[in-house]
Amino acid sequence: MKKLFLLLCIGISLISCTKINDTNVSARYFFEVSTPSSKAVVTGHDPLKFECEAGDEILIEVEVVDMMERIGAGGYIPQDVGMVFKSSCKLLYDGKSWNLDKDGEKTSCIEVTAKEGLTVCVKYDFWNQPEGDYEDWFMLGRRREFPLKAGDHTIVLDLSEAIGMVE
Repeated sequence: MKKLFLLLCIGISLISCTKINDTNVSARYFFEVSTPSSKAVVTGHDPLKFECEAGDEILIEVEVVDMMERIGAGGYIPQDVGMVFKSSCKLLYDGKSWNLDKDGEKTSCIEVTAKEGLTVCVKYDFWNQPEGDYEDWFMLGRRREFPLKAGDHTIVLDLSEAIGMVE
């Protein structure tokens, strides 16, 4: 009985030590657009050049993923396996600057609290599809991944990388 009690105590202390090292950190992500302008009016095709218009928007998705859990799932991996945090928002262009909008409310950043070292995935999509105007149509979709670290971080979205011109 004493051996069983001793093994139980050792197991509990190992679990509590693991929990102490499993600390969460907080990070705030701010977004900037490298190109001052946006609903792009195409002014050149090689390379693509455009100007932004009021009302343009960039869709942003921020996810925090436990990649070890996702990899451990093996085979076909459902999208939510290992998902710790997910937030969607958009950057809206008002004709002068880009502003972050979360569910219809203006905000300055996206805040994340999770275990340090997990993977942060930032996806952003910029669509320009003027109705009936195939010459000015294009889209930009990018994804960035990096480890979660505490503090404030600025993510620069480079719209000069726009691709997918339709002629």
